[in-house]
Amino acid sequence: MKKYILIFILIIFPYCETYSQSTKQDIYQKALEQYYSSNFTEAIKYFNEYLAMDTQNWEVINFIGLSYLGLKNYPKAKENFSSVIALNKYYTKGYVNRANVYALEGNYSAAERDYNDAIKYERGNLDIYYGLSLLYISNREYDKALMELNTITSLDPKNSRAFMSKAIVNMLLDDTAKIFENVSESLYWDSNYIFQNLDKALIFTVSERFKHALNVFNEAVLKNPNSYLINFNRGIIYYMIGNFTEAIKDFEKAKKLYKGDDEKIPSLIDKIIRISKFNS
Repeated sequence: MKKYILIFILIIFPYCETYSQSTKQDIYQKALEQYYSSNFTEAIKYFNEYLAMDTQNWEVINFIGLSYLGLKNYPKAKENFSSVIALNKYYTKGYVNRANVYALEGNYSAAERDYNDAIKYERGNLDIYYGLSLLYISNREYDKALMELNTITSLDPKNSRAFMSKAIVNMLLDDTAKIFENVSESLYWDSNYIFQNLDKALIFTVSERFKHALNVFNEAVLKNPNSYLINFNRGIIYYMIGNFTEAIKDFEKAKKLYKGDDEKIPSLIDKIIRISKFNS
């Protein structure tokens, strides 16, 4: 009899172990795998399956919103981010993510309001100031954009992303000297920077929100194709949005066109070309 009981236990325990692999945590991991692989539709299915077992989990709802953002379904993204805020008004990612959606829709006043609400609860969240800077770039308020980026570098003096963004703003402000200073500073602190701290679904968001700056320099290149500075400037924007092929073309053209005596400039261009080729 004991022998049969032992056999029964040995049969049951493996079964229990297999069953435990389908727990909430397992479903959550599958959802994250799909999300970080940019399989947003599948990610939403798994996140919703998890949410059925934990209906008040605002972090999961936030991921569902990001997944809809990745699919460019802005109404559903906003709906989920609003649910996040309703469940936890202190969770600043909800405000920042909803603000990003408003900005993509062109609703700048609503976006600015959400960013400012986020600051009330987490003044040290750098994504808030970065989002505001992109908002002001889109709205052609370049001095305001620069102020937000200065806030980032005051909080984090080694923030490569902020210095590269400053370069773009100074391009739009026609501050030539500052452009090379900003790029040099950015590469000094992190020569391999490119989107490394962004959520997967937000990569395309940054690209979309840099479109205004890119359009400005596309027009400038058409008017003055032999300007090394304009080609370099456009290359920086391509670099920031991860289009390294176009960035390299612009940087190489800028180097050929440069006729000045400052050896630091071609040296800097060479450096960013090497980094672009490494990342491409």
